[in-house]
Amino acid sequence: MLPRTALFCPFAVLLLLASPASVAQTSSGFFDDTRLQDIKLTVAPSDWEALKAHYLDNTYYPATFNWNDITLQIGIRSRGRGSRSGIKPNLYLNFDKVVKKQRFLGLEAAVLNGNNQDATHLHNLLSFKLFAHMGLPAPRLALSRLFINGEYFGLYSLVENLDEKFLDRNFGESGGFLYEYKPNQVYNFEWLGADPAAYSPNLFAPQTHEDDPDPRPIVDMVSAINFSSNADFVDSVSAYINPELYLTHAAIENVLTEIDGIVGGVYGMNNFDLYRFDGSKLSQLLVWDKDLTFGQPQREILMGTQENVFTRRLLAIPKYRSVYVNALVTAALTLGSKGGWGDQEVDRAYALIREAATTDPHKQCINSGTIYSCGPAEFERGIQDMHTFIASRASFVLSSVVALPPLDSISVPTLKEVRSSAPYASSSALAPGSLASVWGSGLATSQHVAEGSLPRVIDDVFVSINGTRVPLLMISPEQINFQVPWETQPGMSSLTVSVNGQLSDAADVLIASAAPAIFNVSHTGGSLVDASSPAAPGEALTIWATGLGPVQNPIPSGEPAPSVKSTTIDTPLISLKGTPCTVAYSGLAPGWIGLYQLDFVLAGDAPAGSVAPLELTMSGQTAKIDLSIR
Repeated sequence: MLPRTALFCPFAVLLLLASPASVAQTSSGFFDDTRLQDIKLTVAPSDWEALKAHYLDNTYYPATFNWNDITLQIGIRSRGRGSRSGIKPNLYLNFDKVVKKQRFLGLEAAVLNGNNQDATHLHNLLSFKLFAHMGLPAPRLALSRLFINGEYFGLYSLVENLDEKFLDRNFGESGGFLYEYKPNQVYNFEWLGADPAAYSPNLFAPQTHEDDPDPRPIVDMVSAINFSSNADFVDSVSAYINPELYLTHAAIENVLTEIDGIVGGVYGMNNFDLYRFDGSKLSQLLVWDKDLTFGQPQREILMGTQENVFTRRLLAIPKYRSVYVNALVTAALTLGSKGGWGDQEVDRAYALIREAATTDPHKQCINSGTIYSCGPAEFERGIQDMHTFIASRASFVLSSVVALPPLDSISVPTLKEVRSSAPYASSSALAPGSLASVWGSGLATSQHVAEGSLPRVIDDVFVSINGTRVPLLMISPEQINFQVPWETQPGMSSLTVSVNGQLSDAADVLIASAAPAIFNVSHTGGSLVDASSPAAPGEALTIWATGLGPVQNPIPSGEPAPSVKSTTIDTPLISLKGTPCTVAYSGLAPGWIGLYQLDFVLAGDAPAGSVAPLELTMSGQTAKIDLSIR
């Protein structure tokens, strides 16, 4: 086989191993927001009536679940806090409640949100997409029609559950401690004493490690927030939570005018989970439930920041005031104004759900904190209100920023180009599982090459696609090499780079189901085919490539392909000057990450003594490389 140092030739530091693929039905398809999903539940009528009558309880009822001809026996229950309703209940779908260890497309659970506090059904969708666009992890969400016992019951949001599967997808790990924040009292990071029980499970309810939730680091974090000296404050709190990422989270919520989030909420902090990374004291907030956004286009940009102890102390430091304001500007510009990204998303989603929304027989809305039955008029008015909000919110935020006193300058990673790491590519698109590179400036403070299974963070640097941290092969100040996670949904995506928590602006990246790109071609012995060692007509050769799409026997992102062959699901076409070549094997190269091996035989009538174009076509996309023939 080809020597590993030779394979990447001009990209020697690209290095490393191989990865998996998807099958026909995946969780990405389940949460695909470009189409309206149909969820069908069959429930005993008496159980369904009992669930609605006792909607404040968490009692499970058996149900038959169906999606895309997949049928499972599951457990369902009412869920939520202030949005609970006996007319249109929010539902928790537990896929292993009836059949233990059962998984649906790898998922243990999912959420059906009735949007009882949102007439449009779109607040969560746009909010989560804005978080992901800016590089922070957010649940996947699709709009869904729910059918109960064969009858259309209403339009719902189908939301990814915050659990181990979510953590694995976004962070590449799930062994740490996940807590759901439950606002059992008005709380803004104040000191509640040294007893861990005052914080967990009272406020931070363990979702993993329930038998040993280890809340002491939460106590230590709150102590650092409240009692560390001004000189030591940033270093002290940074051991427990990244200030830049926290402020970015707060700034996005402010641009969305969230009144029930971490800053500026009516009842203190709310609507987030906290994940403490495996083997670390460091935690990160995870966004949840943005029903009550898009409401006050002239809401002040510092609203509520003084009530929250952590935010107040951070914003008293010029650097972090600049971090917050920079995130405000980025979020406002990303959301856009009339005709911008947010406006287009509303139009796209509106066209998708209009019929389902206007025929929803159980639609609920909220007014002054009270949920009531509503209908098409409230839906249409809510959509128009979103357009009106988007038309003015960004300009208000930007004009408010201009009116602030001068701010300190901060160093932000700058992106210049994102493309396949292989030099001979079919297009600028990337494919799930492929190897890619981002070029820019300020992307890292040093160079580091990963080995073995790929990490998601190196030296406080990470790259995210739609908020999901990607496996990293190499970081350096001007270039980062990475693998596109196999779970990435095809479509236009946003890529960001974070250096010590400071996020870059996003780069738009097209993810295609296949985007073939060729590194080089080798002889059977491993030496490269080039002018000094040309190929012979009829010779067996190997193309080394990336971006060829899904394979059989998929493996986790960032992991090397096993010795068991993982062949491509689609069949490639290899041709020389239009003449097809015989393909013996097409699949992942064992021991490598994101690298494909295509063994083929050159046609016997190949034009000797010439340089001819060799073409690799997969799923209608073609990559080309010139091949020397002797």
